[in-house]
Amino acid sequence: MEYIDKLRESIKNNSNISEEFKCNLGILTDTIVTVLPDYDYSKLEGILSNLKLSVDDNLESYSSYDKESNTIKLNTNKVFEDRIDLQHLFLNELLLQNSSMNDPALIGLNNGITEAISTTMNSDDSMVKLNPLEYTLVSILSKIVDGKTMIDAYMKGDITNIAMELESIGISNEEVIKLFGDFNKVNTEPSSFVDIELSMIDMYNKKVNYELSNSLITYDDIGSRYDEFSDMLVFKRSELDYLYPHHNFSYLTGFEKVKESLDKAILNTEEVKSNDLVK
Repeated sequence: MEYIDKLRESIKNNSNISEEFKCNLGILTDTIVTVLPDYDYSKLEGILSNLKLSVDDNLESYSSYDKESNTIKLNTNKVFEDRIDLQHLFLNELLLQNSSMNDPALIGLNNGITEAISTTMNSDDSMVKLNPLEYTLVSILSKIVDGKTMIDAYMKGDITNIAMELESIGISNEEVIKLFGDFNKVNTEPSSFVDIELSMIDMYNKKVNYELSNSLITYDDIGSRYDEFSDMLVFKRSELDYLYPHHNFSYLTGFEKVKESLDKAILNTEEVKSNDLVK
């Protein structure tokens, strides 16, 4: 693949990084282009040509990219304290810098898709995981919006096709904007995670009803479709605690509403089925 060679050449000619790190970067860029071959990596090519690394233990996060100096900064104290998988962290940084989804209003969605893509390419062996809430919510969203549509939006910086796909099943642009805005709040507002789950249950209900009315699925498919979707949902905070034992989710509230909302959605679809059969 053309971009594999171009990215390797950029890394090779970069005098700012060690030979050992060049090898690691090459493995990561090979993986990115192999898994996602249909995208433009010229932006990443330019970054890698003179990328620098520096230590900044005053960072609030594990890493940060400074565009002006083209430098990835690392909080090494925090990285080692939380046993962060550096390969996974750098993969996230490379994906983020190549992504064109730079709107601050989409930062939560951006982080979630980044983690979803990087986890597919390289499992996260960190003790403390990167963006677990955003990742979980993006996984749920992938049952509503086609995965290819989300990756295209991420790589090209344009969520138009996501909005259009949702609009086609009866979800307004205002609902889409609110959903993605709420993604930004999951780490600070107690009800935000559950609020997003509730919104996506409503969206999934509209999707199932749309597919039924357009004969894309049959009534016999309803049970399996909702079973598949419910497997992605989080019904209790303890489920997050189990999945991510080194995180603190005690501030999150409202999980009792999730099962209630899902039951209402299923009942709504059953009513649609009954009305159609009467006709």
